[in-house]
Amino acid sequence: MYIAGIDIGTGSVKAIAVEKSRNIIASAQIPYEILEPEPGHIEQDPVIIKNAVISCINLLLKQTNPSDLAGLSFSAAMHSIMAVDRNGDPLTHALLWGDIRSTEETEQLKKSGAAKELYECCGVPVHPVSPLTKIMWLKENQPDIFEKAHKFISLKEFIFFCLFNEYVIDHSIASATGMFDIHQLQWNPNALSFAGISTEKLSAIVPVTSQFFLKNESVIKELGIGKNIPFIIGSSDGCLANIASGLAGSGHLSVTIGTSAAVRVCTTAPFIDEHQRLFNYVITKDLYACGGPSNNGGIAVKWMAENFIHDKGTALQSQSHSGELEGALQEAFSISPGCDGLIFLPYLLGERAPVWNANAKGLFYGIQFHHSRKYFARSVIEGVVMNLYVIVQQLQKQLKPGAKIIASGGFVHSQEWLQLLADMTNMPVCIVNDADASAMGAAILGWYSLGEISSLDVEIKIEKEVLPQDKEHQVYMKNYSVFRELLEKLF
Repeated sequence: MYIAGIDIGTGSVKAIAVEKSRNIIASAQIPYEILEPEPGHIEQDPVIIKNAVISCINLLLKQTNPSDLAGLSFSAAMHSIMAVDRNGDPLTHALLWGDIRSTEETEQLKKSGAAKELYECCGVPVHPVSPLTKIMWLKENQPDIFEKAHKFISLKEFIFFCLFNEYVIDHSIASATGMFDIHQLQWNPNALSFAGISTEKLSAIVPVTSQFFLKNESVIKELGIGKNIPFIIGSSDGCLANIASGLAGSGHLSVTIGTSAAVRVCTTAPFIDEHQRLFNYVITKDLYACGGPSNNGGIAVKWMAENFIHDKGTALQSQSHSGELEGALQEAFSISPGCDGLIFLPYLLGERAPVWNANAKGLFYGIQFHHSRKYFARSVIEGVVMNLYVIVQQLQKQLKPGAKIIASGGFVHSQEWLQLLADMTNMPVCIVNDADASAMGAAILGWYSLGEISSLDVEIKIEKEVLPQDKEHQVYMKNYSVFRELLEKLF
């Protein structure tokens, strides 16, 4: 028997067939495009995403025995939001996490003092990434669509509506909206008031273990799955990456670098940061994911590769695997650590953690005459990791003695990048497996929902461990002190 773990990511949908032992017996992946109709507007066509999910499930089932399928469990990227009409048809594209059109609405909440109150209740910093501020933007700038909207939903909610004709949202995806009370596990009236909506405009909130069954005959035929197969709603990609990395009870730290990046720990209670810098997402009633997300992960290296190393259009087709960045990485890692003082602030798409400033801009600092293209390539990678190290330091109080970094995302395929992370943070960096962590976490959650495993605190097998080197750490700390000074002066 196996469970299909489905991860609806930013750049592609991935599916893996996972036995209870966590052995992967099949996998499939379908990429799709990110749209940018104008600067700062980052979108996707929800119908294309839905069709990709169905096709990916079909591809996976063709590689396995469908009669052995115990269930399907879902992961999805956070912060997407779209408007649909009474028939469930999209009125807008899905606005993604990288979309910063609601910067003005965000600043209004901050200046009024409402942002602090919302953070303490909802557990996430107020930022244009938030569906809350995006709905505020729609109300102000597209009032016709706002009035026509029957529901405001995420991409996963749209897919579940298409499958089951129900509007449901799990606790984790709800936690990322900026409108969900993480203490009471319900929609927050104050947040909804700012958005100008009622609870009727949002989905019903359900635990991450909730199961659904197909009733629509055409959907059953399209998927080739029987009515009695449970679909587990699952959680968000970040929360599930934590579970797959064994963080539910280990006290270790998760660092994921894909298109974006994140640093996370698992806690038994929310960690409300007095400076409103860290997120808190509900997994279960006594398990939370706490940390900080960065807009600028592998996409910053992709930007370097496309614009300065390869011709446009010949570089990356997928944004998730660092193997496709081989040329850029080879050039970058031919340069010694520290880049002879060249420092990069990687804020090409504004930034969430650690600066929470949608207007943040990228910056090269310390340029000297001998700094060639290779130095700039390495400084981009070092800048991404330095930015994550700031978040690591903010989470130090949540870490147990001897904590290690559990790494996931496309960057794990680069030994040099892993060593850089270990040396920068002065912490051991471990690889659990090469499978997609979010899809694996979805499968684990699926087995838990079915009652086949008793806990989400799974035992992990470390396949590789990269130890920090003190000499290199000291080199990085010289640049890091300048990096922190630049942050303080600019943001």
